[in-house]
Amino acid sequence: MNLTRARHILFYLLAFILFEESLRDSWLEGDLVGYVIAGDYAWHAKDIYSHWLNTWPPLFSLFGIVVYAIDSISPLGLRILWQLGSLWAVWHIFKRLSLLVYQKPLVLNRAVKQEEMSFLDIRFQVPFFLAFKYILDNTANLQINIYMLALCIEGIYLWKIANKPVPAALLFGITLALKVYTLFFVVWFLFTRQWKVFFATIAWVLLLNIPVFLFFGVDLTLHYYQYWWKEIAQGFPMILHKNQSLFAAIWRLTVEEDAGLGISTNLISLSMDEAKRFTYVLVLLIGSWPAMQLFRLSQNKEKSLKGMALFLALIPLLSPLAWKAYFIFLLPAQFILVKAWFDKKLSKWEKWVFVVSHILLIISSDIFVGPYVSDLAELYSLITFGAILLVSLLLFPFFRLSSNKTSK
Repeated sequence: MNLTRARHILFYLLAFILFEESLRDSWLEGDLVGYVIAGDYAWHAKDIYSHWLNTWPPLFSLFGIVVYAIDSISPLGLRILWQLGSLWAVWHIFKRLSLLVYQKPLVLNRAVKQEEMSFLDIRFQVPFFLAFKYILDNTANLQINIYMLALCIEGIYLWKIANKPVPAALLFGITLALKVYTLFFVVWFLFTRQWKVFFATIAWVLLLNIPVFLFFGVDLTLHYYQYWWKEIAQGFPMILHKNQSLFAAIWRLTVEEDAGLGISTNLISLSMDEAKRFTYVLVLLIGSWPAMQLFRLSQNKEKSLKGMALFLALIPLLSPLAWKAYFIFLLPAQFILVKAWFDKKLSKWEKWVFVVSHILLIISSDIFVGPYVSDLAELYSLITFGAILLVSLLLFPFFRLSSNKTSK
């Protein structure tokens, strides 16, 4: 059996597993139960933050009303619909990335024209293999991250390909208003001085929140936002081993608190408040110089796509709370770096960094190492370090370009 045939068989096998597992997981409550509860509490005029599962901005509870309404009719129907939508969103993400990166539409045909990309093309299948773990993490837990990424990618397509910045900003605004963590992606607009799409996104966020004031009333809405900001957004740090954000990784190295496995991981002993300040200062020091370099560079199309993939990849790293499923936001970076690999634009050491990063990203899977070793891998932040290595591969070309510009 040749490698091409083996790769195709592996793809069909993983695609079947993804479809089968997604439908089987439709019987589970997953994270979707939190969305239902948020809508239930909003619809029945209960305090939306009186249930611990609701950690989202007030607008999310209005979205939850729609979810709650469908759940009231058929809980299983809602979950099947959600899972099928997630699978469609995954395919749509890859279709848009194919157009953005290769300028070729991705099609479900074996035989394709020269200007098309087949689903059997290695340039599609390798990123699919690399992202499979995190796609499955999202469908297994009925999470919303795939939808958020799909909105971001569709927004990039509307902005960069269709030249429709205002509708693109609407999609960016929806993600920001619902989940907030795409704020790190929107920061890219500031670095590249894309003022039109930046201010349009902020305007859409404000407009999207008008229904919240109409539904809850001005006083209650302001109370909800104040509570969400003080008690949730700035709440006590989550040091639990399953949190794979950069912040949690540093906290586990600096605080004596148990991360859930009864194993000490701290190298120094700080209080949690001291650890928070240390983390913020460290991130600021590490990120300030790359930020200045990115701000100074002119933006062509290729650098713009890499930059947006970079800031999407930063979402799970810089969010104070990042479950494994959040790392689906690495997918655009993986897609772009796979192209660089096949185009022979990665040096030998960059290829090694790429391989090591994915070993760290994938090795924590229960299927490979079992639940306990998987928990240990999370405790020592292997996913976090793998993501950092992947981000560094996107950053390096910007530094190289800046260095060349300075030397001239």
